Amino acid sequence: MSMIGHRFRCYPGRQQENILLRWIGCQRFIYNSKVREDRYFRAFARKALSVTGQKPPIDQQYSQFIGPDTAWLREVPSQVLRNGAVRWKQAYSRFFQKLSGRPTIHGKGGEQGVWLTRELFAFEDDGEGGYHL
Repeated sequence: MSMIGHRFRCYPGRQQENILLRWIGCQRFIYNSKVREDRYFRAFARKALSVTGQKPPIDQQYSQFIGPDTAWLREVPSQVLRNGAVRWKQAYSRFFQKLSGRPTIHGKGGEQGVWLTRELFAFEDDGEGGYHL
């Protein structure tokens, strides 16, 4: 059986909105950090690949971005951060398949979204034919 994803537009309350905005920002931070890391490794590899013999890593690790300067990343669920790294990996896979260009930095402007997996939410029936998150 194949995995099916669903896209929802939600209308959160003030508290949920603040949480989602924080999650969106943290996921974007991880994604952008992976893009910057990739650019750094590729620039380094152009200059020293013959010396080191190593290729730039294409992985989903993100723990190196959590440190004293970015302690605020510990305030969000690890699944949100993981999904930021997974989104970067998927974008890179699309690049290797020649379906798109290399992953680029995502800005604050434009459409905002966060990829949530089932560990982070549940739908509750409100008894009136609707659901609450």
